Amino acid sequence: MTFFFLNPPPSDVSLFKCRKSMARIKYVINERRLAYEGAMEIHAEKSEQAAKEREGARETEKGSSADVSHQECEASPPVSEVAQVAVESLLRGSTNQAA
Repeated sequence: MTFFFLNPPPSDVSLFKCRKSMARIKYVINERRLAYEGAMEIHAEKSEQAAKEREGARETEKGSSADVSHQECEASPPVSEVAQVAVESLLRGSTNQAA
């Protein structure tokens, strides 16, 4: 009696190629995660700094009735700029480590 396999068992070479591809995918995903976390840290630092600046501006303008809401909108940079800075710093760090 002959058995026909629809999918023949994978050879050692194809297993190696699969593992290597999966390792590369995992590496890229980890780099993107690190870039995102770095961007979020930079964004939090800039937001905190902007909050301190707004607080200082409020203390100096206690007597006046200036509208601070416009300053609050401009104080925090968009996340996309922050993410770009984080990615660039990570790329500079990875090239320095490779050398």
